[in-house]
Amino acid sequence: MSLQLTAELYHQILDHLRCDAPSRSSDKRSQGRVGLRCSLQIAPVAQGNSQPKPFVVWVRDISMKGIGLVTSTPIAENTSFSAQFAREQKQDPLSVTYKVVYCRRLSSDLYSVGAILEEVLKKESNPSDIRVPASAVR
Repeated sequence: MSLQLTAELYHQILDHLRCDAPSRSSDKRSQGRVGLRCSLQIAPVAQGNSQPKPFVVWVRDISMKGIGLVTSTPIAENTSFSAQFAREQKQDPLSVTYKVVYCRRLSSDLYSVGAILEEVLKKESNPSDIRVPASAVR
């Protein structure tokens, strides 16, 4: 059984995120990150009439501004996807939109994906959705 990245865990990580020293001099990250090994369901944002199906990926690391994934499905650069973070107590999942900045082949059927945070969709008890831009996320 794999650990799933829940909304609560996501918030705890971002609240307690400490700066890691970059692992290489060519590292372009401006924020510290936390290494993780857990599953997460994502869904590419629909474009046109196509309705991409959600699929499960592995989270490699997470930061205040982005997420690193490992997947068996390549995801094209500039593709936006929604990550669904499950919540406790029968609430709707926390939905966070990311945009892919790179997708690199690791092996014949494995890819490393880096994505930046675009927005957090917060569902409140009333029917209206509140969109929070990435710049407003703590």
